[in-house]
Amino acid sequence: MALALTTLPLEIRILIFSYLPNSTIKNLRLTCSSIKNATRLGLDRVFLSIQKRDIEVFRNIASHETMRLQVKEIIWDDGSFSQSPLEDVVERDGEYLGQVSGLPYEKVPAERCQGSSPKYCPKWFSRECHENLSGFVAGEYDHSLAAELMERVIELHELLPPWESWERYKEYLKDQLEVLDSEADVEALKFGLERFPALRKITIIPTAHRKLFSPLYPTPNIRSLPCMFNYPIPQPWPISDEETFPVNATPWTEDVQEFLKDRWRGFRVVTRCLAEQAGKHQVTDLVIDPGNLKTGINYNIFNAPCRELSNFTTMLEQPGFKRLDLTLFVGGKEDLVWTPFKDGHYHSAFSKCPDLEHIAFGTDRGFYATEELSMDHFTSLLSLFPVQKWSRLRHFGLSSFPVVQSDIINLLDAMPLTLRTVELTGLIFINDGENYNSLLTAMRDTLDWKERAVEDRPRVAFWTNTSNMLHAYMEQTVSSYLYGDGENPMRVGPGRRMYFSG
Repeated sequence: MALALTTLPLEIRILIFSYLPNSTIKNLRLTCSSIKNATRLGLDRVFLSIQKRDIEVFRNIASHETMRLQVKEIIWDDGSFSQSPLEDVVERDGEYLGQVSGLPYEKVPAERCQGSSPKYCPKWFSRECHENLSGFVAGEYDHSLAAELMERVIELHELLPPWESWERYKEYLKDQLEVLDSEADVEALKFGLERFPALRKITIIPTAHRKLFSPLYPTPNIRSLPCMFNYPIPQPWPISDEETFPVNATPWTEDVQEFLKDRWRGFRVVTRCLAEQAGKHQVTDLVIDPGNLKTGINYNIFNAPCRELSNFTTMLEQPGFKRLDLTLFVGGKEDLVWTPFKDGHYHSAFSKCPDLEHIAFGTDRGFYATEELSMDHFTSLLSLFPVQKWSRLRHFGLSSFPVVQSDIINLLDAMPLTLRTVELTGLIFINDGENYNSLLTAMRDTLDWKERAVEDRPRVAFWTNTSNMLHAYMEQTVSSYLYGDGENPMRVGPGRRMYFSG
């Protein structure tokens, strides 16, 4: 294989190598010096979290005089292993309980213990390990996983029982606590901001783990986990789940305990470091990416002055800042959660970034849209978004937010001529009779977009979680209605549901 590759022109080889994962490139580089000299690892992004392995790899890349020059993006994994206390176990009335937490434990059978000391495993840990297996066997995972992997997972209860996993898990908890105490992750980020000259983007995600054996990203920490290690998936930010009682957003006041605020540690650390090192880095993009989870950054951060809001605003003030994807967690089930937007500091903060080219703004509230919304819950979009100051804006996205049709039209009409794409997803229409069908008609009849040159007309989409081909088809159908003689593809269904019929 090496001989065949070396006979190809260098340009062809480089093109082939660009499609290969780093693990394959590493193996290829070992075959011969010719391939080693023609290839390099693709390190345009690096990962950082409170896990020691991620920090170690991050710092090694930042210290490497060649690799550090490639890095354009940092992905901050905010997932953390459970903060369960590392405690002694005591026996009370035949029950085994944690001495600090009071949580129930189960005693590991003596024949399974190595050594003379008894071992215990929290029942919550065993339960979550078993739920991982149940979810896998029930087909909740990617079908592309090999059949032999499923067989190994089914055998996992015997190969790596919960109490054995717990012994390994405790080591990760200890490492995690050491990082939190030393702020090694914070220092690593500061070091990276100084050492990555091509760095432009920081993405914050709630968790890279997603599901057992099916991570969102194969971070160094995840790749280093023991083979077939069964463990509770690291906790992301609070999530709005329609099957459980909705979680309220934590108040953001000085008397709120730090551990509650540190559920959004990644956002707090990143904005703090970017603010403290303003003018010393080239970061122009901040992306909050909840993936498919109904979660986001606690919106109470933006509803009253606080240190985090100040850092966020300082970050936006930096010349050249051009992209912000901000998904907020409002939580709860009551419509009163919308009223703080009226007095929020969004407009003031957003006004600090006149170079902005891309903004996507949304909430987690898709599940809990109600029929009880009124104008008491309405906030004008123009009071949130200072579009008159965004003379370079090319993309505008809004999702899961209460709206009035005329207000959307006023906002879109005020957009600069540079606007090229608009995404309006999961909007919650307050007024009866207003929906995506009527909005699309109003956009066609009211806005002057049709009079612009074809290449200057904004492309409009109402869905973001679709395949590329389907998304392109939907976008084309909407454009046909807005700018041509096509039919309105949106149809009104029961309740608040809308259907695409293009």
